[in-house]
Amino acid sequence: MFTVNTGLLKIVDNEVQLAGVLGHEIGHICDNDLINNMRQSDVA
Repeated sequence: MFTVNTGLLKIVDNEVQLAGVLGHEIGHICDNDLINNMRQSDVA
């Protein structure tokens, strides 16, 4: 799980950097969901 906290907000310089970090983390979440779905379909 990824949460935005004041530490992250303090180190980014602008909204573009924040969006980059969030997009990167969302990519990890999507990858994990894809891998889990593939594993479940292999078991079935």
